[in-house]
This record gives sequence, structure tokens and C-alpha cells, in this order.
Amino acid sequence: MNSPVYISTSSDVERYVILGQTKESLYLDFKKEIVIDTDKHKIAQELALDICSFANSFGGSIVVGIEEGKDSIDNMNFAQSFVGINNGDNVEQFISDSVLEYIYPSNIKYECKSIKIKDSVTLLAINIFPLEQGIAAVHHKSEANAIKFPYRTDYNKKYMKPYQVEERIMNNSRSLLLRMKRLQTICHRGVDLHSPIYLISKGNRALIKNAEVTLKTISDSEFTLFFSQNTAIKGVGMNLVVPYSLLFDIWEMDYFKMGMILRANILLDPDNNNTFIEPIGISRI
Repeated sequence: MNSPVYISTSSDVERYVILGQTKESLYLDFKKEIVIDTDKHKIAQELALDICSFANSFGGSIVVGIEEGKDSIDNMNFAQSFVGINNGDNVEQFISDSVLEYIYPSNIKYECKSIKIKDSVTLLAINIFPLEQGIAAVHHKSEANAIKFPYRTDYNKKYMKPYQVEERIMNNSRSLLLRMKRLQTICHRGVDLHSPIYLISKGNRALIKNAEVTLKTISDSEFTLFFSQNTAIKGVGMNLVVPYSLLFDIWEMDYFKMGMILRANILLDPDNNNTFIEPIGISRI
């Protein structure tokens, strides 16, 4: 799965959770139960860490009422059976009253969905939406007033090191990254690039019109555009790696494409199979 998973209906459960197959991932976490009768502080802190890990990453869903198994090969947890949950309302209230006390900022966006599936089993899905700016922290009172900054990986949650926290605070491109990840599923990766694209040949440059561009890959620091073969670009097409610092804006268009403006001119040299970025200044009016 390359985009956030949010579980809101029984159809979503059917689509995203296949017993014996679906493993916990960057976007999904399974829990058999959340028992809040004993050691409420510890339970609240652990759930706060789980929620923050999704908010600091790309969002996703914690589904309660699924018993986990462990893969003998890669040691990853997978959905083994639907056991259901009978205290969903209490858990939702517990999050609001107790769990959020450990999270800063406490205005993390989330929703709880009670979902009845076959065999009269009810699950609770906690859908957490990513922070577009800043970073969420958990005040872990039981560990000498430690502040933890969790994030999500395909192998459960991890904790940021000081330099990672600093990099995240200084990163102004996260909102564009999250927007791009959302748009790639809606727009089928087609890109209408509103930045000059030049063809380089024998030391001269010529403006290319109507270039066919698609979004090929996305990472945390950069993305790759693919320029398809056409009358101007010979061969099998060309890739261009672009850092988010050169992405000025991105938006959804009407015809299943994403509009994109870069703080740069694009230079394509098909004779030598090279692509170049020529940064330029752009100001918002």
C-alpha cells in the first residue's frame, strides 16, 4: 500500500484486512484489545505513542478487535482473526479524557469508527491523520519526564533521534509531500507541469510544449518525474529527481492529473541521456 489507509466501514475492512495475509505496516496497526481497567496511565501513554507515531508519519488506522499472529519468516505481525471489542465507547472516551493529556500538541486530528462486520463482531478503528506542520511528542511521565517523538515504519513504531527532530522542525516541505501522496492516488500519477521544459541539442535549447510527464516515485526528501518518449525525446523516456525544496506548489486538476509548479527550469538532453534542474526564483503574488 502506497497511500494512507483509513478504516471507516465494513467494506474497508474487507478491502484492507485479509485474515492470514495482511500484515501491520506503515499505515496499519492491529490490537486484540485495549484494557483500561488496570494501570490506566501506562495504557494511556502507550496508546499516545501509537497515535503520535501515525501523526508524525503519513497517517493510518489502528484497528482494535483483531488478534495477531506472527510470521515465522520475517517476524512481522499479521491479522489472524476477528475477535471483536465490547468496550469501544469506553476506549473512545478514554482517548479523549486521558490519552490526549500525554500528547503535544493535543489537537491531533483523529476519528474513532465502530464497525460491525460479519458474525456480529464489532471492531473499533482509530483513524489518525498526519500532521502537515510541526511534530507531535509524548510526555512519558514514567521515564524521568522523558519526551519521546515516535514515528511509524513498516515494522511498528520507532523514535526520532535529536538530529531527526531538528531536521523535522526545520522542514517546510512536509505539507507538500503529504499533498503529493494524497494526489498520486486520485490523479493516477499524471502531471501537468507548469514549468518551462527545454530540449538541449548541440548547445541550443528549445522549449518543449505538451510534454507527457508522470510522477514515478516519492520519498521523504525528493520525488522522481518521468518524461515519456515523444517526438522530442528519443529513446525510452527520461527520469528527473527533484528535491522538495524546488517544489513551489501542487494541486488537483479536473482531468485526473495533478498540476505542479517547480522553482526551476527543466533541461532535457536526450542525446547524452541527461536531465538537469536550473533553479529560478518564484514569488507568490
